[in-house]
Formats: sequence, C-alpha cells, structure tokens
Amino acid sequence: MADVEKTTWVLINLLSNAVRYSPEGDVITITTEDEERQVLIKVHDNGPGIDASNHSKIFQKFVQIPGKEQYKGGSGLGLSISQEFIQSQGGSIWVESELGSGSTFVFSLPVCF
Repeated sequence: MADVEKTTWVLINLLSNAVRYSPEGDVITITTEDEERQVLIKVHDNGPGIDASNHSKIFQKFVQIPGKEQYKGGSGLGLSISQEFIQSQGGSIWVESELGSGSTFVFSLPVCF
C-alpha cells in the first residue's frame, strides 16, 4: 500500500547519504523487519556517526551538522523531505547513531491487509 515513488525516493536518499559519509569501499547494509503491523527498512553505514544531540535536528530543513569534517555537500533538505514523505504515508523515520559508530537510518510504514 506504500507510495512507490515516494518510498523509493526516501530509500535512494538514505543510500546516497550512507555512501557520502562512509569510508570508500565500505559496506552499506539494508535490512527489513516485520514488526506489529508495520515494516521497518534500515540503512546502516560505518561512517563517523551522529551525536545524540543532533538526532532530531538533522530532520529539519537546511540543517547541516556543525563540525563535520567529512561533510561532502548537500542542501540539508533530503532528510526533511524523507520525513515528510514517510509521515504522509502514516510512517515514521529516525536515526540510531553514536559518534564513531556509524549510523542506522530507519523508516517504518504501516502494513495494511
């Protein structure tokens, strides 16, 4: 029941970010899980990670994480647009990350039977 175009856009955006912030040649992992009438899609990278104080900020328009030496461009809109696309479908999007431990971006979408 998902909007294929919006959901694909979100997945491509998360993958693009993972490639942008991961060490060259590193592995990026995509997994899915079924969880109580929703599906979770997870994109994990081994980049520099994101401090917990910035987790909610990165989903705001035009926000760039300060002091990121590995910053490689972008407008600061991708995660904000991703959040709008996922929420418009009744889902959620969030990040699980710590500095030095990579990041896992997760989004959920409801499963309708």
